[in-house]
Order: sequence, then structure tokens, then C-alpha cells
Amino acid sequence: MPDLTCPRLGERWLPVVGFESYYEVSDWGRVRSLDRVTFTTSGPAVGHRRTYRGRVLRQTFTGFGHLKVRFSVNGEYTHHRVHRMVLEAFAGPCPEGMEALHGPEGKHDNHWLPDNSGLHWGTHAENVGADKVRDGTSNRGERQWLNKLTAAEVREIRVGLRAGATDSQLARQYNVHRHTIYAIRVGKSWGWLTEDPAA
Repeated sequence: MPDLTCPRLGERWLPVVGFESYYEVSDWGRVRSLDRVTFTTSGPAVGHRRTYRGRVLRQTFTGFGHLKVRFSVNGEYTHHRVHRMVLEAFAGPCPEGMEALHGPEGKHDNHWLPDNSGLHWGTHAENVGADKVRDGTSNRGERQWLNKLTAAEVREIRVGLRAGATDSQLARQYNVHRHTIYAIRVGKSWGWLTEDPAA
């Protein structure tokens, strides 16, 4: 489980959807309560003002291995999965037919990145595929029988893209569809491949 006690460099915070006045979530998957003022509504001290200082919440595991936090609002306690809060705050509502895909470290990795290399919305098939890659059981890259490209060719394509070649030009050069080049360019395919052949 990642260390969630320390601030992260460049960490951004946004309100938790549905709990905007009470809690915030960060793009690193941390959750905190906000400063809150309450007034006693009954008893001899009715009307007494109490101030609660905000703090980073402790996270625990769900039965499926995801991280969750407990909210307390007006005396009611509810539990919420961290990855959903992160995505709804930073990526927007879950598109129809999509689900949460975690970062490369698995179910504990709730770090959101704008390029979708961390936590992001995706299809169930993509989710299953990501699990297989992480667990070492996926026929990715050259092991995938449908893949026409080798790792060396993908690195060459990346060089061409950085030099200004278009998707269509590279598609003709390597005899693949231009969508294949686009997927490489945006990291949807071969995103795991490092630039260093020895890595």
C-alpha cells in the first residue's frame, strides 16, 4: 500500500463530488476533510459552536482489495472507494460502459495523470488486459499474434513521430493502419515499452 501520509510534489486537490463542502481528493489518491464548524442542536449546550480541523483521512481496504475512506456528515457514516472519487473529480463522470482502470501498481495505485497513464476510465476488456500485463500473463507486444510490429519498429516509429512524421506517413512505411500509429503516439498500445532496448 502506498504511503498516503506525506504530501506529493505538485499535488492537486479538488472537491469530492457530492461532498463538496466537506471533503477533497487529490490526484495522488489522498482524501482529506475540510475545516468544519458545527453547532449543538440539543441538550444544555444547545447552540454551542465547535470547530473541527480538516485532516488527511486514513484509508482501509474493501473486500476486493481497493482503498476506501469513511465519511461523516451530520452524524451519518458512509464508506467510499477512493478510485471513484479521484476519477469523478479529475476526469469527470464515468462514461457509459466504462469502469475504473488503475495505474501500473495495481488496485492501490490511485494516481491520476492527464495522459491516462495512471488511474483512468476504460472498458472492462481493457481492465482485464491491464491486469494480465501487470501479472505477466498477457501476450503483449510481439507475443500478440495479431501484432505486425516489433519492439524495434515501435521505437523507430516513436523517433519518426518526434521528428514530425504524420500518422499516415508512418502507417504506409510500416504497412499498418494509421490508427495503429495513433495508438502508439498516444500510448494506447505499446505504452509499456521503454525507450532503452536494454531496459
